[in-house]
Amino acid sequence: AALASLHAHRIVPGANGMFLSTLVLDGQVRGTWRRTVRAKAVMLDAIPFTRMKSADKKAFAIPVERYAEYLGTPVTMAWADR
Repeated sequence: AALASLHAHRIVPGANGMFLSTLVLDGQVRGTWRRTVRAKAVMLDAIPFTRMKSADKKAFAIPVERYAEYLGTPVTMAWADR
């Protein structure tokens, strides 16, 4: 996936080699995400670099479903406003 250099600091904060989880759409890194594990579900907080169209957000529905299947627990995704 391609990453615009202006967003590199958002993927590797502190330039320490520890990469955050990334949102990739159409070959472009479009943001990051964080996971919160709860007793009966997992919550994903998506932080896009720029405002994303509704259709772009919907493109993540299938990967989220696959992740839920892999984990064996429900997964929901919330989007930070940009």
